[in-house]
Amino acid sequence: MIYGSGQLLSPSNTMIWKKLGIIFNLDNPINDDIYSHATNPLPIQLEGSIYRIFFSARDRNGKSNVSFFDYNLDNHNVVSFNGILSLKHGNHNQLDAAGISIGCVLDNTVYYMAWQNSNNQHWRGDIAFAVLSQDLKLLQKPKNNLFMGIDKEDRISLSYPFILKDGNIFHLWY
Repeated sequence: MIYGSGQLLSPSNTMIWKKLGIIFNLDNPINDDIYSHATNPLPIQLEGSIYRIFFSARDRNGKSNVSFFDYNLDNHNVVSFNGILSLKHGNHNQLDAAGISIGCVLDNTVYYMAWQNSNNQHWRGDIAFAVLSQDLKLLQKPKNNLFMGIDKEDRISLSYPFILKDGNIFHLWY
């Protein structure tokens, strides 16, 4: 279920948001890869008031994949949803074998939380990336797509990245 976070109503320094409520809901499974959930929305403007909204959906086994729908912000309606996967979780030994939770986009690269769950212990996440195709429908994982992994400072998990570029400086929240 994706809720519209709001709409800017005032051009001044003070932002006023109007809640839109639910704008997309997976009431019924679409297929085995898009079975439940619609979380972590990531909008990309296509043109005018039309946005492609990527989201994480669970498959029949509870692993997250990425799909999208197109939304018209002016008319508050879903323009299209074809139920295709943009990015599927990896295989057994891959970085995102337990699932993908979408994070943010920067310069046609999408950063996401890559879930692992080895030996059925507590899950953990690293930050990985995939590149958007020119038609903004598919995400392609390079062979080595680890962006940032756990280390001495962050020993348990990294999750839901957001990157902001300010001139030549990059800021990362996770």
